[in-house]
Amino acid sequence: QAIPEAMAAALKNPVELNRRVVAIGTGKDGVEVRCADGAKYGADQLVCSIPTAVLRGIAIEPALTGAQAAAVGQLGVQAISQMHLVPKARYWEQDGMAPGMWTDGLVNMLIDEHKAADPADVSSLTVWRRGRSVARTDRMTDSEAAAAVVAEIERLRPAARGQLEVVAYHSWKQDPFSRGDWAVWGPGQVTAFARDIGRPHGRIRFCGEHTAVSNRGMEGAMESGERAALELYYWRRAQRV
Repeated sequence: QAIPEAMAAALKNPVELNRRVVAIGTGKDGVEVRCADGAKYGADQLVCSIPTAVLRGIAIEPALTGAQAAAVGQLGVQAISQMHLVPKARYWEQDGMAPGMWTDGLVNMLIDEHKAADPADVSSLTVWRRGRSVARTDRMTDSEAAAAVVAEIERLRPAARGQLEVVAYHSWKQDPFSRGDWAVWGPGQVTAFARDIGRPHGRIRFCGEHTAVSNRGMEGAMESGERAALELYYWRRAQRV
């Protein structure tokens, strides 16, 4: 988190928050971004890191074509949710097992966090859930989903009954600005459009984890950002010649 915060603080103009992009237009003289509230932003070039599941709902003019259009329209994303819990008591000492666990059911992965003054203390518990288990709870409200996950932990660990306080729950699949986590490449998709997904479209430069070549996740996002920055650097350099 410290990296994007430092980058944002170094910008000449502040980051514009609470803007929902609905259209991007690119032409020979520049690019324009249009927002749902009517705001418009123009620039010589645009770096777009919007994930494909969200980008397919944004009008791009002129439209993407060929393999690049197929990539945006078809590439899957990982369904994922996260829940943070604070234990009221050290229930794991009662059942004699480690605080964390891995399961093939609704909980998936429970991780004990050690962020208190004493590293030996368990400050909180984080539940990471992916795929089919997320699909089950995405049909519920957030409070219902959180209650279902806690009930499953209590079923697996009776000593935890009544000892878990939910302090945060979020499903990235349900989030309209992410629609999931990292890209999930299906059979044949790497061959079909991996080379085209990140290529420039007019004055739009694409980056994001889904366009990376050597890495996945946050490392892939950084890799793609460096690549897009270099593309802009050499474009600026060519304009001066």
